[in-house]
Amino acid sequence: MRTNSFTRVASLLLIGICCSARDASAQARRGRPTSRPASVGAIMDYGPFVSSSLTMDAPRPPADPNAPRGANGRAARPKPLPPIVIASRGVTVKLDNDMAVCFDTETMRWAAGWVGGYIDMSRTSEVRTQGAGAAMPAAKPVFQSPQGPAWAHDGSFEDPRPDHLGNLPEDRAHYKGFYRHGKRIIFAYSVDGVEVLDSPRSLGGNTFARMLYVGPSAKQLKLRVATEGSVNVAAGGAKVSSEDGMTIVTIEPSTQPRGISVSIAPAHTAADLETPEVLPLLCKGGPKLWDDAIETKGRRSMDTQAYVVDTIGMPEANPWHAWMRATALDFFSDGRAAVATMNGDVWIVSNIDADLQHVSWKRFATGLYEPLGVRIVNDELYVLCRDRIVRLHDLANTGEADFYENFASPGTTSPIYHAFKMDLQTDSSGNFYYMVDGNQIPKGFPMHACLVKVSPDGKESSVVATGFRAANGMGIGQNDDIICSDNQGHWTPVCRLSLVKQGGFYGYNGDPRAFTREQLESGPKTYDPPICWIPYELDNSTGGQLLVTGNKAGPLEGHILSTSYGKCRIFELMYETVDGIPQGATVELPLQFDSGIQRARMNPVDGQIYVVGLKGWQTSATHDGCLQRIRYTGKPMNLPVDFHVKAGSVSITFDQPLDPRTANDEQSFGVSECNYKWSSKYGSEKYKPSDPTKVGSDDLDVKSAKLQSDKKTVVLEIPKLHPVMQLSIEMHIAAANGAPIECELDATINHVPGSNAPPVLTSSPN
Repeated sequence: MRTNSFTRVASLLLIGICCSARDASAQARRGRPTSRPASVGAIMDYGPFVSSSLTMDAPRPPADPNAPRGANGRAARPKPLPPIVIASRGVTVKLDNDMAVCFDTETMRWAAGWVGGYIDMSRTSEVRTQGAGAAMPAAKPVFQSPQGPAWAHDGSFEDPRPDHLGNLPEDRAHYKGFYRHGKRIIFAYSVDGVEVLDSPRSLGGNTFARMLYVGPSAKQLKLRVATEGSVNVAAGGAKVSSEDGMTIVTIEPSTQPRGISVSIAPAHTAADLETPEVLPLLCKGGPKLWDDAIETKGRRSMDTQAYVVDTIGMPEANPWHAWMRATALDFFSDGRAAVATMNGDVWIVSNIDADLQHVSWKRFATGLYEPLGVRIVNDELYVLCRDRIVRLHDLANTGEADFYENFASPGTTSPIYHAFKMDLQTDSSGNFYYMVDGNQIPKGFPMHACLVKVSPDGKESSVVATGFRAANGMGIGQNDDIICSDNQGHWTPVCRLSLVKQGGFYGYNGDPRAFTREQLESGPKTYDPPICWIPYELDNSTGGQLLVTGNKAGPLEGHILSTSYGKCRIFELMYETVDGIPQGATVELPLQFDSGIQRARMNPVDGQIYVVGLKGWQTSATHDGCLQRIRYTGKPMNLPVDFHVKAGSVSITFDQPLDPRTANDEQSFGVSECNYKWSSKYGSEKYKPSDPTKVGSDDLDVKSAKLQSDKKTVVLEIPKLHPVMQLSIEMHIAAANGAPIECELDATINHVPGSNAPPVLTSSPN
């Protein structure tokens, strides 16, 4: 049997912060005080299931009596072994009698079951503002099953997946999702083309019941249940045997579907089996779990400028202690919003009117795995989670999801806390797109540090581009342009916005904490240049992008906005492609948000922009979460709306006519430039283009400033203009009506028309 790659690399779960981040729940169980007070996420009611990666601490190695001793005369304690990965894409179901079981959706196996609690989330991003690891069983497992297929193929349980990573081939096993009937969970999948419904139950004590409804099959089916001695009884035309230390349930061929019940318990434990249920009757929806909607009030801003921020109240006080850290949103055609939270909820938000005084929040879905993207297509709700894209259905029309469909689950899911899947967008053909984090992920780990494309039916997936470190968001622009962000760190000197092309590489060669020096040095020596870099002091952590559409959005219509999770701000992006090379600039809008905003959407009813955000690490957020509206008031914006580069000059167009006196004065404009170093080091200082060894910026002379005939465009003549990573233009001018305009435009010049100079890449691969 191959070594599990997750097991080999799971020690990365303990990098940095994890070394000091103790398992609070485990400490409490051992009678030791916890290191920090419980967060809202520690007391939250997550519902009857939790989707997550599931790990377990490995036993500490015994002390080596021959190990060198320190100054205190004691031998050094051996380092802990990496955590054991129980399931990378698991769904833990809460059962009666303080019992729980984890279903592995990649292999259709019951990975583990335990008695004495639900699930320990204390190391996760659901409980901490910065996670340190994956979820764990709340108690020592009563039973476990090894990595690999639960159902045999042609009589063999051999695992065809390299290093046990990812889903089984679809013709062998295909996970379809699960139904929720009240608190009852029924998993739906097929094995070798045979339909199976699979539902866990508690029989009390230490005994679990696995209720199966197996469709007609022409072949004998074999199910590997658990380690030998754990399975006591099988009923419904099945028999139990042993094979290679495992208990096997064999189901004979039949032209009719069958109900089968299997009990799992420690050796020498007996229990009466529950009569097999007709599970299909429970797959049509069922009673709702959550109370009626919660009403909140919003706050509408005064119309003091072109765009203002209205705040929609969030139901922070709710019966389930749900932590309202909003991560993504989208709108139904009737103006209702679907808002996801970091802790796995999806809420439906209604009554979003002009005054925001009676906004309604209904808890629609729970237990999702860190959802960071929401997309509504033809009024169907899709949610991007760390393990898959889930399509949510309300079969019983109760206002709550009761079928969590596995729409698509390409690639792999890593238990490393930073391995997020982020944003969810569609192009004009209906294809889905999302980003996959590469930060701390080992070299060669499948489908990470990339942009993924999924077909409209969810059946096909592919990697569009690679080289992304922590790309917390993307957007689809005009003509299906794909624009994405990436955040400062290793190989990313400052945040960047990129126009993605098929097969492109965007700079991230790997985390030096996870890669060897040789691996880092063997990576690419150049990368596809971004549209623009963003100065660190303006945005230290960029979120997703939005194409502003509709004539109700004012002068931003047709433009791209880029959110800032780190600074709780928003930027306008202006870009062009010159001789096939993208470049552009950002301008900060004079707006401030309550949380680190990372997703933005247009409301089809009122035509305004809505954003959501949360408070976590590396953000200046003041609130745990927010849902806010950027509303156009009709006033002039007095900011740039277009930017172009020509040989020896740049042109900047504003939304309003300019004051000729200030616009024609070259002293109204200050221009400076700098480069960054692209290396494996975390971030970069600014370096002088005139001397790449010196930290700092160079000033550039503006020879002239000329207001054009449209009265909105000013051309700055800059004789020494050349390709540079960061060109900053400070403007101290006025509008034609006398209103002062004080703003900064930050551009990247990758190519000057008529110049053969290549894009600037100051590299040092170390």
